[in-house]
Amino acid sequence: MTLNPIAVTIFTISWTVGMAAMMFPPIIPMVLLYNRKISNDQNLNNNKKDNLSLVSKFNQRTDNLEERGNRQNSRSFALLSKRAIKTSGFIGTYLLVWALTGIMLLGFWSIIMNNLLIRYSIQDFAIVSGILLIVSGVYQFSSLKKRCLGYCESPLSFFMKRWKGNQLKDGLKMGLYHGMYCLGCCWPYFLIMIALGWMNI
Repeated sequence: MTLNPIAVTIFTISWTVGMAAMMFPPIIPMVLLYNRKISNDQNLNNNKKDNLSLVSKFNQRTDNLEERGNRQNSRSFALLSKRAIKTSGFIGTYLLVWALTGIMLLGFWSIIMNNLLIRYSIQDFAIVSGILLIVSGVYQFSSLKKRCLGYCESPLSFFMKRWKGNQLKDGLKMGLYHGMYCLGCCWPYFLIMIALGWMNI
């Protein structure tokens, strides 16, 4: 229960890697849908640009096929790299939510353990743990949990509510929102993981 910077760093790394391992399988449909959506938007924008410049392309009779192919390849590579950056941003802000959650839970629980429960017995600690278990159980039936779970389980409803565009900042916001919805589904579970020492290596 120390807040030594090295200990907190080790905890944060292990916590974030654990969250990635646990949460990536359920969010894969969300990431794939996001990737497809930004890909479709990019293709639509490029088609519009291509149609606008169709007359000028037709008039450029000196262009040879090799130059056109090189331009097409460089454009495809640029689109792929943009899409990879946007998808990484989406996933990165999602993981940031979980990393910050771990740090907050660690700090909160360390303060309780080091200041409030330090003079109490193991039986008192067991009572606090039992209260946390009851709170976690009651939360499973709350309307907030159901709403968050609905957005986590249905990528389509999430995109209908949160899609703003295919810019990088929009992807960062969406990753943040998705992380918050996932956090809303299961924050009591992770509180218990720390409170009962399940995150102890």
